[in-house]
Amino acid sequence: MQSVKHLLNRGRALDREQQVRLVNRYINRFSRYREDRRRDGSVGQSTVRVGLEWSTLTEFLQRGGDCEDYATSKYQLLRLFGVPAEELRVVVIYDRTEREHHAIVGIANVEGQVLLLDTDNQIYRRRPPMYRFVYALNEDHVWDYGVEDTRLKSSVRRALKERRSTDDDTDQAP
Repeated sequence: MQSVKHLLNRGRALDREQQVRLVNRYINRFSRYREDRRRDGSVGQSTVRVGLEWSTLTEFLQRGGDCEDYATSKYQLLRLFGVPAEELRVVVIYDRTEREHHAIVGIANVEGQVLLLDTDNQIYRRRPPMYRFVYALNEDHVWDYGVEDTRLKSSVRRALKERRSTDDDTDQAP
């Protein structure tokens, strides 16, 4: 936690945008990306397969984690910098390119725009077209994004369909 104290002391005098970049770089430098292990758990008398474990900042710094652990760690550090909860979200998206769910952080900047902090060290100023928002949460609320809010333009859907058919053709052996 000494490195977190150093980060907070160093970043206190910075403006919000600089703090966001500092937090994003600091957390993303932890290259110990590791998937959650699936394990059996019990609910009442039923056994269920548990696949996701969301880590605290301390747990993440000790052992690394996957995308939701990166996102929650960034969220927690930004809260320590004094960013109000109503300006922060952990956003779960569906990445159409990778065909899997992914977690990122959304933060409102001074101009009222939303910045998206990803594990690839990017800070997006608008939603990448391949990301479909599924839900978002902070410590006070949960937001569910309906299908209408996330529907791709028809031109993008066509391009994806063509790409999939091209990928399927190249995957088949002659």
